[in-house]
Amino acid sequence: MLLELLLTALNRQRVLFRIPFALAEMQAGLLELLPTPPLTRDQVKLLKTDKVVSEMEPMLDDLSAQPRPLEEFLAVFKDKGA
Repeated sequence: MLLELLLTALNRQRVLFRIPFALAEMQAGLLELLPTPPLTRDQVKLLKTDKVVSEMEPMLDDLSAQPRPLEEFLAVFKDKGA
């Protein structure tokens, strides 16, 4: 899971658990009442949308980018003391 990799790279421990979107929307509705809400209903809505890039967009080859495993990137990040 992406969050687990990130937490490991940052040397942090957090309890992670899945919640249904309906519960997340209710929680976000309450959190929106705060001056700076940590979660909004719009953010929950974005989490429901597909994040696959269409074929109309530039791909890695078009951008001269070389993919590498996320674990490799995070290891370099961790070595820099972040």
